[in-house]
Amino acid sequence: MHGKRDRRIGDRCLSVLTDEKQDISDLLGYIHGFYREALDLLPIAAIPSLVPRLLKAGMPIGFLDPVSNIIANTIAYTPPPTLESDEGVEAPSSEWILSKIITDTNDKSVFRVPLSRLNAHGMTLARRSLDGLVSFLTSHYRYLISREDMSYLLLARADLLTAVRLIEQDRNKRRNLFSITNKVALECAAVSARHPEPDVLVKASLTMASRDVSMLLTGQDPLSPATLESLAELLRQGPTGMDLNNISLDHLRV
Repeated sequence: MHGKRDRRIGDRCLSVLTDEKQDISDLLGYIHGFYREALDLLPIAAIPSLVPRLLKAGMPIGFLDPVSNIIANTIAYTPPPTLESDEGVEAPSSEWILSKIITDTNDKSVFRVPLSRLNAHGMTLARRSLDGLVSFLTSHYRYLISREDMSYLLLARADLLTAVRLIEQDRNKRRNLFSITNKVALECAAVSARHPEPDVLVKASLTMASRDVSMLLTGQDPLSPATLESLAELLRQGPTGMDLNNISLDHLRV
């Protein structure tokens, strides 16, 4: 006779789930907050060309905190910005930028996960990013149903790395950071979120996770153009040359 299995973190989260629409609204609320923080850190006034990069590719998908993921994916999408290329260009307001990111939850199509191909085309960056986060977990942990994936994201407040750690703690499993499974899941996430160049997001995520960039992304508000140049150089170099076969998510932020 088999004994009862131990309760898992995910079980507790599932037990307090509300209806799916409320869950999606809550997750979007967290994601909207990430973008507000990212806009405070990105030097938009000095480098207006960051705006189209952010709106096309700045997604909270990766193995750092969500705000750092947004910044890294924004910078990785194109060559490093320079002040000369932005000379004489006026940056749009934060309110205008957020209007392209914040999702209107009065639109019923927002609550379909994943979005249909037709609806995804005109959907906001935040809503497409949510599809990417769910897709990562669905692709990575095939033994979980989509409702469980959503529950872990809720418990993690839409922070992908935290959700991954919760799942692996529950299931007592650890995967190498550079495993094929992780790479495929990142690519699926990028495609689901309609990233214009999924390979760029995959490379950026693995590069940032393999390097200590904590000092680079802290202590400045906003980040300086010089800091963005340094970040862009790291992203061009790709993952560090350390023993990639033995890197786990455990070495990342706690």
